[in-house]
Amino acid sequence: KMNGGSIIGAAPAIYNQSSRLSEDGINEPAVYITGGTINVGSNYCAIQQTSIQSEVWIKQAENSEVLMQSRIDMQGKLIIDGGTFQKEVTIGNAIKISIKNAIMNERLTIAYSNSEILENEYEIVNSEIKSIFINSNGGLKIIDSKIGMSGTSDLAVISNDNTTITIENSSIYFNRSSYSAITNDAGTIIIPSIGETTIESVSSTCIKSTNAGTIIIGTKGGTVSQEYPKITGGDYGVYNVNGTLDFYDGMIIGKTSRSIYGNVRELEPGYNVVKTPNANNTTETAILEQVATVKIEKTSINENNLVDNYATITDEDGTEYYGFYSIEDAALSCTDNVKTTIICISEATYTQTSDAQVIPENKDIVLSNSIIEELKNK
Repeated sequence: KMNGGSIIGAAPAIYNQSSRLSEDGINEPAVYITGGTINVGSNYCAIQQTSIQSEVWIKQAENSEVLMQSRIDMQGKLIIDGGTFQKEVTIGNAIKISIKNAIMNERLTIAYSNSEILENEYEIVNSEIKSIFINSNGGLKIIDSKIGMSGTSDLAVISNDNTTITIENSSIYFNRSSYSAITNDAGTIIIPSIGETTIESVSSTCIKSTNAGTIIIGTKGGTVSQEYPKITGGDYGVYNVNGTLDFYDGMIIGKTSRSIYGNVRELEPGYNVVKTPNANNTTETAILEQVATVKIEKTSINENNLVDNYATITDEDGTEYYGFYSIEDAALSCTDNVKTTIICISEATYTQTSDAQVIPENKDIVLSNSIIEELKNK
């Protein structure tokens, strides 16, 4: 146990093969640091442990400072809450990883364990890390953290094999042409619309899904954001070959015609993907914009009845319509006891939202479109 002072020299500072100290009423991890400095040069480790069952706790105490000026190379369990780490931190056969309130000025490398004793998910919370290389098989949460530094060319690579990775209110910056920032094989990547998450891969594809994985950008329901999460790729924004992509919030930026590659399975109901090139036609931005799903000819409606949220649509023949984002809004805009034709623009009106639509009393509504007949025959 270390709660202050310094270890300076030219040899490994702490070499551990134990798991916990459980004698004389003590039940603590074998290595427990709450303060102090370790600097044993670049050729040796501040902490080295070879047992997958071993535990290291680094929890910076109040009014204390933890400063690691030499690297950490270990297996097993690593719990960090506070402290500054000037050199690489590498965890192989990672059983449990929790990193909170830490500053890491070199790379963090985490290699998962195939062991059945894997405990919980890995987590990085409220921390700043220069670069990461994570191969996750135990789940990973990145919350309120900053990974990667603008102007550097180091790695910020997350590889997801078969688990769930959640990135929330965090920034990830990556500047290498030979990797994608995030590669999703058969797992799930969740980037909810919480806070202002940005993931940027300057020279390459930002998020790549090459197998049966799932990518979820944003959160279904509520007000749609066109700003966050913000996904930016120097090549593709999202490259989805055989996986599943759900897009509910935010923006996805890539080279021209490369904001999104592959199919999008689900969008926020009532919205479509709109892709817009920049002024120089060098990049393309994909966002969600609300689209009218039904329309009513203007001459059929008293403007005093219009709901607040509507669009104006002009057909090729010059006929003008009011567009609405739900059958309910269209019905509310109709005059009582006057037969009115609501023209359905897309099948999405029925397949995604019809169960939730309410047509008020005293409305004489005709739904007109061949889509209705098609749906009846399904």
